[in-house]
Amino acid sequence: AVGLEPSTHEVGGDAAAREDGSMIWLQAGESRSYHTTFTVLDGAESIASAVQAIQAVQRQPAADVPD
Repeated sequence: AVGLEPSTHEVGGDAAAREDGSMIWLQAGESRSYHTTFTVLDGAESIASAVQAIQAVQRQPAADVPD
């Protein structure tokens, strides 16, 4: 199973968005639309390349769940 949750801020997360002032607050009745594209990766080389591209944007935190 794959779960995708909406986000209104960049990949740095909620704390980073609050700190740098980029947090987007939606008021009652407001909405935002986003588009997502999925690509099937075929083989270890494609996967490694995708991991490298993702990590260039933002590395996964060391802890699975923030304190």
